[in-house]
This record gives sequence, C-alpha cells and structure tokens, in this order.
Amino acid sequence: MRSSTGKVNARRIEMAAVSNNAETEETVACLHMTFYHPNSYNQMIFQSIPLGLSQEITSDTTVAFGRDLNICKYVFLCKKASRVQFVIHMFKPFHSDQMAFEIKNMSKIKLYVDHLELDCLNKIELPVKCMIRFGEFQILVQKESGESKKFFQISCNFSREPLVQEAPGRVMLSIPEHGMLNGSAQPTLLKCSIAEETDENQL
Repeated sequence: MRSSTGKVNARRIEMAAVSNNAETEETVACLHMTFYHPNSYNQMIFQSIPLGLSQEITSDTTVAFGRDLNICKYVFLCKKASRVQFVIHMFKPFHSDQMAFEIKNMSKIKLYVDHLELDCLNKIELPVKCMIRFGEFQILVQKESGESKKFFQISCNFSREPLVQEAPGRVMLSIPEHGMLNGSAQPTLLKCSIAEETDENQL
C-alpha cells in the first residue's frame, strides 16, 4: 500500500514539474510570409526559398531578401530584383514584452508596406499584418507574437493568385533614418525595368 501511494505521489510531482516547465517556456515570434509574382511559374522565381517550412533564426541575425545568393538568406531568382531588396531584423520595443520586427529598404526601387512608401535605407516596424510590394512582387506578412529574445522563425509559402488587385488610392511616405517626415504623395506606378542597387555594406 505504501509503495502504491509513493508511486502516485511521485507521479504527481513529475506532472507538476512538467506543467511548470510548460508554463515558463517562452513562445517564439514567427513571420508568416506568402509570396506572389506573375511569372513565378515560368521563371521559378521562388525556387531557392524553402516553401512550406519554418526556419529558426537567431535574434541578432539581419535577414536579407534579394537576388544575391551570397548575401541573401531568401533569394529571388529574378533579374528585376535588386541584389539586396530589403532586410528584416527583430528587436524589443520599449513599450512591450513581445518582440517586434523592422523592415528596411536596401534598394533604390521604392518599397511599399501597405500604404507606406519606403525610399532607399528607410525603415519601419512591421504591423501585425501587412502587404509588402516592390516591382511586380507582392508579399503578405502575418506576424505571430512571441517572447523569446534569442530566436524567431520565418515561414514561407507562395500564392498562385495576386494578393493585391489594384494600387491604393493614397500612398504615405516613410520616415527616414534621420527622423524627418517626408509627407504624403500621390500613388506611383509599381514598375521597374532594371534593378537599381545600393551598397550591401549598409546592412
């Protein structure tokens, strides 16, 4: 009888320890990214991107997206993409325990985050859900919150259909790194015939 009671108590202690570990385990932030380009089937533009998989990345990593295989973690196989199109990194805002993400345009081609226009080297915190656009590329980003300060994840997929049907009626300009507001502007056409580069040393 004592032996049976001892086993029950040991099991309860073990279950309590597992429960406490589960409660203290940190959640990991994740960016779910869905890519679209009208020529993705013919040109295999997203062939080098691990679609359908989540990749764990250390928090001090600046993640580059672009054409250059040696610099970019996520590569667009398209001559119209810049060597480094944009970069994303994780940071902790002062006002929150949840980690956040910042996107920075590394190309002379303008990049749009929803209605916000980012010139070269401009940056902005990514909203919980947003649309990134440059040239004919469309990227839907959905952020899953997390507490871990050591790691985050990026999960990629692609869409056969356009994610945005038409340009917005109003485009806002971004805040450059020196902090001055550019103001607002009329919508611009999202076309690029050749990729314009910027120095990857700005990463």
